[in-house]
Amino acid sequence: MVNSLLEMIDRVVLPKEKPAIYIGGGIDSAVILYHLSRKMSETIYSYSFSMPELGYDESKDAERVAKYFGTKHTLVIIRDLLEQTRSILPKLRLPRFSVWVYWTAEKVKADGRENLYIGEGGDEHFGGYWYKPNNSYLQNWAGLHVYGLETYKMIHDLFGLKLHFPYMSLDIADTRQFYDENHEKRFLREAYKGILPDFILKKRKQPAGPNELLLWKTELAKEFPEVHETLTDEQIRWYWNIWTMQEWLKSWAFIK
Repeated sequence: MVNSLLEMIDRVVLPKEKPAIYIGGGIDSAVILYHLSRKMSETIYSYSFSMPELGYDESKDAERVAKYFGTKHTLVIIRDLLEQTRSILPKLRLPRFSVWVYWTAEKVKADGRENLYIGEGGDEHFGGYWYKPNNSYLQNWAGLHVYGLETYKMIHDLFGLKLHFPYMSLDIADTRQFYDENHEKRFLREAYKGILPDFILKKRKQPAGPNELLLWKTELAKEFPEVHETLTDEQIRWYWNIWTMQEWLKSWAFIK
């Protein structure tokens, strides 16, 4: 069973010249990097991002993974998120608030990379959304296809980068048996035990992006001065989406 999972993933990680990969220190991207590094002699470039002022920083974990695999690693630090997002929205054909991959893609392009590998789909196939307890299996897949992949493609098309989503080439009829109902990717972790180091295998997935409360306090609240009550994370995301839609519509001259 373990060998069949390893072979399944190995078949969909196809080496391409001038490779780059996004890593966050977790198992999904590390698995892809493992198979890619075994098939290539060319230096692999890796990238991660950090928002230190907004409570998101997995840079040490990512750098540890990069060192283990010997990649040429770059950390992209994002500051003044809303102001920078405002300048990006006019370039997008759809409104998106989670545009932090724009800055990593910009660096990938500047480094002369052409083929970018991304670990999206790992959580959906193997069960990794412990922080989304109310989401169903189908909801997670729908969110990825409707929002996540479209965002990646839209942004990376701006830089002419070729995206590779190895996990998305897997057939859910084959991977369903490896889905962890407890959302901790148990089968995937067991398959790579003794292959990947423990600091990768034991790392729990973290939501990518800023802490909503910090974003509200430092940047977003000033955009809604009429709001004085204490907000939940979900409510803050709601206001964040409203702000994004308003700014996007302004940039396309739909509203003034």
